[in-house]
Amino acid sequence: MDKGDDIWDPKNLIKANPFLAANEETLKTLITDMNTARDMGGTELRDFMVKSLNMWVRNAEDQFIDADKWKACESNLALEDMRGKACYAGLDLSSGGDLTTLHLEFPLENGEFFEYSHSFMPLGRLEEHIETDVAPYDIWENEELITITGGQSDFKNDYKFIINHLRDLIQEYSLILKGIGYDPHNADTFLQDLEIFGVPLLQITQSARFLNDGTVDIQLNIESKKLKYEKTNGLLSWSACNAKIVKNSFGEKKVDKEPTAKTKRIDPIDAMIDAHIAFMKLSKDEKVDYKKQMEEYLKTMGWKK
Repeated sequence: MDKGDDIWDPKNLIKANPFLAANEETLKTLITDMNTARDMGGTELRDFMVKSLNMWVRNAEDQFIDADKWKACESNLALEDMRGKACYAGLDLSSGGDLTTLHLEFPLENGEFFEYSHSFMPLGRLEEHIETDVAPYDIWENEELITITGGQSDFKNDYKFIINHLRDLIQEYSLILKGIGYDPHNADTFLQDLEIFGVPLLQITQSARFLNDGTVDIQLNIESKKLKYEKTNGLLSWSACNAKIVKNSFGEKKVDKEPTAKTKRIDPIDAMIDAHIAFMKLSKDEKVDYKKQMEEYLKTMGWKK
């Protein structure tokens, strides 16, 4: 079906089912399925649209983002534009040779946020994951969205690459790192390395209760176009489209992926949410310079030159 087609008009069934619709009996079966889907709605309707009309349908109740709204957040901003700015880091560490992601979130002056994402994968897993994930990791490597680490016999990420990458970014762009949010899973031996940055370290518990506020706030930022990311970051966008929402018994949210879709990786989005929660929690703890605030207020009121 094309956009604008009436899915309840039997003659439109021919477009998506030229072989079946050519036979009177199978056409009657299609029409029966169509009427059942219209009457039942829900899963019946979704299955009919996907399997009989060749239409892409996603359950709006569990989607993390609307693809069109995510695309509306793409921008021409790049890390170069963040030179000298404050940022918060988020880390999603893989359990083995899967995708590991470092994310930096930059709060901007106008209430918006710029999102920078970079991932890592051991060379020994590269060809395997290109095939299993049906994802162009080799192309993303050429686009410098992912760093492939080690040699052919390395199947586990060396976290030193992440430390070095973060340190290099801070030095090259004069970044002011304000805090790091990290997934405690697989982070025990990594914490000592993170301490060299001399900033608060926030453990991001991977529960819906802990992640809910950050997840919802990210969704609202996307909805209002306050979230900005570099439009060439295909890996981050791929991850965003893979993510779905799951809820606990209290209705609190976190992102996850389909249990049967282990290769639809969401690590960059997990790291983005970790970074945003670090911003939400750690920025509140920063001390306010009341003297400076008062001086700026008096100057604004014209009472101080």
